[in-house]
Amino acid sequence: MDAIVIGGQKIQSAADRNNLVSHPYNVVRMEERWAEVYGAFEKYAPRHEGYEAGDVQLWVDQMRAARKS
Repeated sequence: MDAIVIGGQKIQSAADRNNLVSHPYNVVRMEERWAEVYGAFEKYAPRHEGYEAGDVQLWVDQMRAARKS
């Protein structure tokens, strides 16, 4: 990773990604928040047979594959 400094804070940038990251401890807070989000999905939007019909990325991938063939 390449690093730059902005306002005294070291910012990491990976050339192959569209991510800028700093403050490594934020990962802990992100994990806490994602645990809450996953719990909400489990309770209010559980997966069931055919659930993938609502997966936009899967639909886009299928459309792209169909265009190639």
